[in-house]
Amino acid sequence: MGVVAVEDVLFPGIDVRVTAVHVTAEGIAVEATSCGRPPPCPDCGCPARRVHSRYVRWIAERPAVGWPLTITLSVRRFFCERASCRRRTFVEQVSDLSERYRRHSVGLRRWMQSIATFLGGRPG
Repeated sequence: MGVVAVEDVLFPGIDVRVTAVHVTAEGIAVEATSCGRPPPCPDCGCPARRVHSRYVRWIAERPAVGWPLTITLSVRRFFCERASCRRRTFVEQVSDLSERYRRHSVGLRRWMQSIATFLGGRPG
């Protein structure tokens, strides 16, 4: 059996690189950074070339082996270089992991929706 990377277990098929894993009494904290291709501008579709800056997002994820899992995700902000576009900068979204304005992962949202559907809308 070969060596399995942490990225392959926690983020299969997602373009992130795990930089650190911290296990504490409160849960598991994973530090990750996005490493996918630069996205196009959401307004004009112009491909991004220049990175403006990076910032950190805190995302709640589904529990791992019964422990709460939090992801500290470093994402890039890009310049839109098209002069006619009114958007000057935009932030990449890591597909299948993060969504705009969300503090929980796509997987956690789907997990909570499936639980709510199973319960049929009844209080848990």
